[in-house]
Amino acid sequence: MKKSIVMVASYGGPYGGNFIPSLIAYDEVVKELGYRSVYVFPDFVSDYAWVEEMKECADRLYFIPYQQYTLDNIKRIKKICLDEHAVLLYSRMSGWDITARLAMPRLTLIWHMEMGLNLTSIKSRVKYWIKYKILGFGKTYHIAVSDKTVDSINSLHVKNKCVWIPNAINLLRLHMKDALPYIQPIKLLTFAYQPTIKGFDIALDACEVLNKYYVMYELLASAQARTYEYIKKRYPESLPEWLTLVPPTDNISEIFDKADCLLCPSRSEGLSFANLEGLYSGLPVVYSNIPGNRILSDFKMTYCFESCNATDLADKIVQCTKTPISEEFQRENRELIEKKYSMPAWSQKIKEIIFKISNAQEC
Repeated sequence: MKKSIVMVASYGGPYGGNFIPSLIAYDEVVKELGYRSVYVFPDFVSDYAWVEEMKECADRLYFIPYQQYTLDNIKRIKKICLDEHAVLLYSRMSGWDITARLAMPRLTLIWHMEMGLNLTSIKSRVKYWIKYKILGFGKTYHIAVSDKTVDSINSLHVKNKCVWIPNAINLLRLHMKDALPYIQPIKLLTFAYQPTIKGFDIALDACEVLNKYYVMYELLASAQARTYEYIKKRYPESLPEWLTLVPPTDNISEIFDKADCLLCPSRSEGLSFANLEGLYSGLPVVYSNIPGNRILSDFKMTYCFESCNATDLADKIVQCTKTPISEEFQRENRELIEKKYSMPAWSQKIKEIIFKISNAQEC
């Protein structure tokens, strides 16, 4: 049987978003390099619509229980790798990183880190030192979506240095908005499915200040279960008149089309897909100064505020929405995204690293 690359992707999203298009682009790379493509997903996603897209391109799909550190899953992944003659294991979304390493300790493995890495406390530094230095033994290679996360992982003295490959976005699913003037109430958009991590509370604090006397800004919050739980505790009687919770949708342009400005008040994150999508759509972005967001300073119509500082966020929102949207700046942002953060640009970088790793193994 032809050799394969087995990807264990602990992705549980109900919609494909940008992640599934990135796997489809990756799949083409695997086949170009002469390997079969095999994927392992959590069993609860087997009925999701995006699975049908994966069936069209993948050579084989497996579904196993989403348990991170169990002997049963170690055995399952080992059997899949042996049955499929795996030459390389590739772990994305981090949930099965360690499980994959223990399943096939001698096989070449890539850990692709999608989130930021916080090493500010002794506890977190010890935790990640154990993961990357001790459990990331043997032929373990590292990719991170944030340049700061690359620095953090490499500071742990990993055997094979981490490389930076920023996330890509699927440009085909985005509308390009015109440079229209602001009309009050100005509509702010934020993604709040993880309220604390995404800084949803900070956005609410800022809007309470901005709308103290009358509604100048509406906040549209893309919400999931955790968002509703948080809102129920914060506003037990009724929602503020300026807040609208928007259900999740795979038609992301439907959300961007309603907004005038995108807020990214995250406390911790790699490079968010939403930021790039918002910029490509033509929206200005107000973002927190966390490491994962720092490449946003390369773009026009971006406004940086001090993380966790709601007053500064409110000030930057005002500064942003007092500045007219520029058609020229929209065009420059789109050109930069097409050059550096499109699926073709991303898949070329993935191809280069897989080719390098697979050649090194054969040598």
